[in-house]
Amino acid sequence: MAAASIVLLLVAVWLIEKREKVYNVHYAIFEDKQFENELILHSTKRAIKQDIILSADQRKAYELYGLMLFEEASPLLLKLWNTKSDTLALFSHGVCEMGLGHEKTGRQIFIKSELTRYQDKIRKFDKIVK
Repeated sequence: MAAASIVLLLVAVWLIEKREKVYNVHYAIFEDKQFENELILHSTKRAIKQDIILSADQRKAYELYGLMLFEEASPLLLKLWNTKSDTLALFSHGVCEMGLGHEKTGRQIFIKSELTRYQDKIRKFDKIVK
């Protein structure tokens, strides 16, 4: 399992280096360290004992999301929402949609009542870079 995570991480790093930015740069939140500091709300730290253990599906989806590989992460996050009612996955799926330029879909996700606890993060999408 650890080897698979390392391989996934290396492939993701390689993809990031080889691809152009595909996320929607019109939103300030996608610039510099803002995404990492403001929108990565999960933790995938290694520890002997973890308070919250992520499933393999969650780990993969959240790692791809954290690497801003939105196209790959989005369907995995949607699946987590549909199968486990994971509200963090739903929020992250909305961020992916916004990052991919699917603003209407992203905003439809963000207005769901299940995401009221994320409203301070959702408001970050009000800042548009010209």
